[in-house]
Amino acid sequence: MKRVSPHLPSLSSWMLSRARPLNTNHHLRIKRRVVQTQRDICQTRHPVNCTSSASRTVAGTKDITMSDEGATPRELVLEACRRNNTSLLSEVLTSLNTPHDVADLLNNAKDGVGNHCLHLAASYGSYDVLDILLDQEDLEVDPVDRLERDTPLHKAIRFINTLPSSQWESASSIADLLIDAGADPRIRNKAKLKPMDLVDPKNKELRNALQNAEYAMTVGDDVVLGDAPDEGPTGSASDSD
Repeated sequence: MKRVSPHLPSLSSWMLSRARPLNTNHHLRIKRRVVQTQRDICQTRHPVNCTSSASRTVAGTKDITMSDEGATPRELVLEACRRNNTSLLSEVLTSLNTPHDVADLLNNAKDGVGNHCLHLAASYGSYDVLDILLDQEDLEVDPVDRLERDTPLHKAIRFINTLPSSQWESASSIADLLIDAGADPRIRNKAKLKPMDLVDPKNKELRNALQNAEYAMTVGDDVVLGDAPDEGPTGSASDSD
């Protein structure tokens, strides 16, 4: 499913309020809260070099940069997603000629086990990189990985589950980003599980958010089908299935 912004005049104002905000105070408050959470997460998981989310590194590894010889745009983008390196991601994207080239790279870049850019950003809690990725035109927001057939939203839930409960509220903003960009919470993975099925039972706020998202998307689909033009007497009931 590609990220689109269809005109749906029949949707309720509550559903329209789920649209992803652009540079609002609410959005800025979320980002400030998430940056602090990322630092807390980094200190918990990688206590070395955690002075900022954009520069965190894992002990014993070396960051890939644009100046590294032999590093392809695909490798650079995937590295940026793992490390929440917005500078590296921006350099790669601005080096491409057209929005079509950007979308082609982001939709086709995969690691060795079939994770796309969004999978990696969600798996590592890379909020800032995820925010940039979701602003790109024609980005596929529901790709599935090779092993689990997970969507990025599945990965986001798995990441949130690894955190202490004190960080759940802020980290849930990663799932919010994906949902607001059009990610479908109804998709089931290889194990027939939806993202909501993966949520820690104690994380009721996240479960409620995913339930509301499912409802909004289902009602939205019903409205679109209901607004479809009449095909006349030759149409059949099965045509709308």
